[in-house]
Amino acid sequence: MFAHTADGQGVSVPIPSLTMAQVCLNITAGSGTFGGGEGLAVWLQGSDDEGLTWYDLPSDQQGKTAASGSEVDAALNRRNVTGTTLHTTTGAHQFLALYKHLAAKMIRAVWDIAGTTPSFTFTVVLVGK
Repeated sequence: MFAHTADGQGVSVPIPSLTMAQVCLNITAGSGTFGGGEGLAVWLQGSDDEGLTWYDLPSDQQGKTAASGSEVDAALNRRNVTGTTLHTTTGAHQFLALYKHLAAKMIRAVWDIAGTTPSFTFTVVLVGK
């Protein structure tokens, strides 16, 4: 895990037999000043032509998970793993997105970071079948 301070994307992964997935976003630290439309957004992209063209993939469900055992507040059919809002707070936070149908040859995680001296330390893990 290392701090991200700008937009980026993860490695492209071929998924020849993967049809369903769970994406886990684990944020361990965040800092910066955020105005309207600024913060961290993470989403999944798919490619049907071996990584030449990428398309944003909306998840079926996503929500913020809590170590306290409180109920997950899930949103439906959103692009961002963080749901309907950008992530703009410090401290540890975990988000989960479910993709019931993945019709792509390759996938990758993508992130957008905006603000005044923004920094987020996070990992994105995909588990599928």
